[in-house]
Amino acid sequence: MKHKYLISDKDGGKSLVITETAEIDKDLYSILCEQKYDVEELKEAAKEGSNNLVAAFRNRNLFPPISASMKIAEGVLVFLESSGKDPVEVLVDETEALEHYEEPIDIITDIEPEEEQLDDLLDDTVDVYDDEIGIKKINSSIQLDEEDLLDDTGDV
Repeated sequence: MKHKYLISDKDGGKSLVITETAEIDKDLYSILCEQKYDVEELKEAAKEGSNNLVAAFRNRNLFPPISASMKIAEGVLVFLESSGKDPVEVLVDETEALEHYEEPIDIITDIEPEEEQLDDLLDDTVDVYDDEIGIKKINSSIQLDEEDLLDDTGDV
């Protein structure tokens, strides 16, 4: 899925807005989230490094994956360095990010199961239950009224 993050100015440079949109059709985006931040707080976090900047803008409403967060952090830095007049657009294609995680697993097709293991799994014996024993009477401290049990008047 493709996401677009637009980093823009709000309130005459006092606030920064990150708008998250997702591609729902070719070149058609829908807004998922719009989050407002204090510019001074983001500048302070940026001085301490990109990880702190990511921690500053990630929250309950806007919590992109770390690969996207690092790209957004780069966009925020570009926006802050450019005096915050022109919006910065960050494009993230999650399908590209997923390709880098793991190599495909080779599927082994030439394994032949051993017959003994199959025979153990396919046991032909049927459990025989002893019907002659019957149900044993259980001594319990709970006493039931026999008349109520046999009363079939529909009262419940």
